[in-house]
Amino acid sequence: MILLLACIFNNDGSIKHGEAESGSLDSAEENNGNGGSLRPDDSEVVQESIEESDPPAMEVCYPGEREDWSTCLPVIPYNSSWGSDYNYPAPYQGSSQYLAPVRFLDIDAQDPDLLLAPNFALSEFLSSAKGRYGVLQGPFIARMQQLRDEVAAPVYVTSGYRSPGYNAGIGGAEYSRHMYGDGADIDVSGWTVEEVGVACEALDAGYVGLYEDGHTHCDWRDDALDPAFYDVANGPVPPTQTRAQLRLSDGLWTAPAEGFDEGEPFRRWRAFAADGSLLLTSTGRKFATPPGTVTLEVVVGGQIALRQTLP
Repeated sequence: MILLLACIFNNDGSIKHGEAESGSLDSAEENNGNGGSLRPDDSEVVQESIEESDPPAMEVCYPGEREDWSTCLPVIPYNSSWGSDYNYPAPYQGSSQYLAPVRFLDIDAQDPDLLLAPNFALSEFLSSAKGRYGVLQGPFIARMQQLRDEVAAPVYVTSGYRSPGYNAGIGGAEYSRHMYGDGADIDVSGWTVEEVGVACEALDAGYVGLYEDGHTHCDWRDDALDPAFYDVANGPVPPTQTRAQLRLSDGLWTAPAEGFDEGEPFRRWRAFAADGSLLLTSTGRKFATPPGTVTLEVVVGGQIALRQTLP
C-alpha cells in the first residue's frame, strides 16, 4: 500500500494550521469528529491510500457474433513445460513474421461453440487434438468473415491451427502458416478451388494454394501480427519457395512440383491452336494434347504458370 500525504503550507514554508478552506473538504466533524481539527496535533494533513493492482490480463479479441470486437479471451505466456510440440523453427529467412508466438490460448479452457464471428465458431479453427495451446489471430478471423460475406455460401474449415509437433506429424511444411494462426484450409460449398482462390486473392491473401483433393489454402502472412500473441512488429515476408516443370513421357504431359505444403497441387491444363483459340481445358496430373495444339499451358496450385510451344 502507498501512502500519499498532502499538506497546506504558509508562505514561509511552515505547515498551515486551522480550518480547511471552504469547498476543499467535508466538515471536520464528518471526517473525524475532533471538533473541527483534522488531526489531534491540529495539522491539516489529508491521508489517502491507493491500492496497487495487478496489471490486466492479456486478451485476444475477435469480431464476435455482433462484429463489435467485444468477444475477448485470455491468453497465457508460452511455457517450456509444454514440450517439443511447441518447438517452433528459427524464423524463415530471418523474417519477423515467422517468429514463435509468445502467448497462446488454452483451448481446453474455452467454449468450443463460442462465435468468434457471425459465421465461425472457435472449434472450427482450434482443436486440442492438434495442440492444447493454440494461436488464432483476431484480424485473420475478420478476413474469414469477409470471405464468407463475399461468397455468400458456407465456408468449411478443414484445417486451422496446428502445433509444430502436430504439423510435423502429418507431413506439413516446416513453416506452414497453420502454426502461426493466420491460415486455414477451406472448402466453399458450390465453389471450385480456383474460384475460392480468386476470392481469397481479392481479400489480399498473402498466399493462396489450390489442391487436388478439393481444398484451398488461404493465409494472410503479410498482415501485421496480432499483438495478443506476438511481441514483434510486422516485417517483410520472404517469397514462397514453390517449383514446377513440364515433362513429356509416352505422349502425356506432367508437371511435377515441389514446395506445396498441403498436399498434391491442383493443375489446370489448357491447349491452344495457332490462332490462339482454346482447344481443350482439363484438370489432373496428366494431360494429352489434342491435334493442332501449338501452345500448352498449365497452372500449378494456383501459383505457377508454365507454357510450352510445341513443334
